[in-house]
Parts: sequence; C-alpha cells; structure tokens
Amino acid sequence: MQSAFLTYKSSRIHYQKAGNGKRALVALHGYSDSANSFDLIKDYMGNDFTLIAIDLPFHGQTDWKEGLTLHPAELIEIIDSIISENSLPHSKIHLMGFSMGGRIALSLFQNVPGKIDKLILLASDGLHISKWYWLATQTWMGNALFNFTTKYPGWFFNMLHVGRKMKLIKQNVYKFSMSSMKEKQLRHDLYARWTAMRKFTTNFKKLKSLVLLHKTPVRLVYGEYDHIIRTNGGEKFREGIEKYCELSILSCGHHVLVSKNLETIVRLIRE
Repeated sequence: MQSAFLTYKSSRIHYQKAGNGKRALVALHGYSDSANSFDLIKDYMGNDFTLIAIDLPFHGQTDWKEGLTLHPAELIEIIDSIISENSLPHSKIHLMGFSMGGRIALSLFQNVPGKIDKLILLASDGLHISKWYWLATQTWMGNALFNFTTKYPGWFFNMLHVGRKMKLIKQNVYKFSMSSMKEKQLRHDLYARWTAMRKFTTNFKKLKSLVLLHKTPVRLVYGEYDHIIRTNGGEKFREGIEKYCELSILSCGHHVLVSKNLETIVRLIRE
C-alpha cells in the first residue's frame, strides 16, 4: 500500500491507500493495530475501489496533538479531507471496521448515516459494551481510577489474581488485562487509546432504526473461536433487520483478517 499523511489541525494523520477506483473503502483498524492490518485486501481493490486505511490517534504513524479526545465529527472531517486529497467523489463510502474500528464505524454511521453506502464489520466491538470499558471511559470516577492505575498498578494486579482464583473474572478479560498492563508503556498506551476513543459510543436501537430507514447493507463477520468478541451481539443486532444485515461466522479466532478468510471478505466488499 502507498503511505501518505494528512495535516489536520496540529496533527499528522497517517494513512495507507491502494487501488484506483472511484469508490472509497475507508478501513478502521483494531486496538494496538494500524492501517497495515488491511494489507490482506490491498490487491483486490482494482479499478472499482480505493482503499483508505487510517492510523487512528495513538496508533501507527499518526502523530495526534489534539489531546486525549477524538470526536466523531473530527474523524468525519479527516475522512472527508483524505477523500478530497485523493480526488475521490464525495458520494457515499463503504466503511469497514475491525474490532475497535468496528465500534468507531458504527458510531460514524450513527452520526452521518447518509454518507455510508455499506458497513462491513469484522469481529466488531460496539454491539456489546464491556462494563469495565464503560466504567473506565464513560464515568469521571472510573477514568480517574484508570489513570491512577496506569501509574500504580499493584492493587489492580492483586485484584485480577484474586478475581481469577474466585472465578469472578473471565479468562479472556484476565489475559487482556495482564498483557495490556504489564509494562509502563503498555499501560500508558491503553489509557491514551481508550480515553481518546471514548466519544465513539453506540445506541443499539438507534443503529437498527437507521439501517432500516436508509436501507444500509450491513455485513457482520465473526470468528467461531473468538473469545474476545462473541457472535451473540451480532445475532441480536440482526433481529428485525435481516433484509439488510448478513452475518457470517468463519472458522477462526478474533483475527478474521487472515488469508483463509480473504475470499469471503472481498465478496462482502464487492457484492
């Protein structure tokens, strides 16, 4: 993919692009990933699509200088500017999101449904919100405790160990917490990334009503063995909007962007 930068306010937004088509496919990566996550599909854009994969704040090569908050309106401005910079039509876009990027894509659709031609959501967050994530990002007290914990994590590790022994904390939550908090830089990154993305919230009922109102095709993809994002959120979301929403369960774990799933993912983009 071709690497490029966009100047936005005081920041430099890095993105990767591929293809020569007049239809924009904007791709948003998952937590701790980057635009490179979408290398898998770069050779399948051809003359139909131009893939625009963006490094989100505190990820990849993006240098974010606007504080610990990215608003949906700001990301919409960034996407519009990149589309203009690449001389692409300002018509509806295909929007793809993986994991955390899926929640961000859903939030963008919730804000500007008329701009989105199709949603492709890969192991998407946002259809079921973790109580831990909500507490850490959507409440003042929880966020303050989160910030304190990144600097003094001892009590948190003790709580995790006790919770695991008492079977009060699920194994996947325990593993993610330990891997994300074990080093100082990892803790700093986790706090910055979660806090910066806290404005990308979703309303389950509103999303479904907008899909019906705008007749927006939604393609949900899940991994059969995914212990991070379960299929039940997607199955519940699909109820009542089956005409527009297709759900695929692939034989893989959380990382659905792998070569054996390429044919399915490309089909969902192109059909």
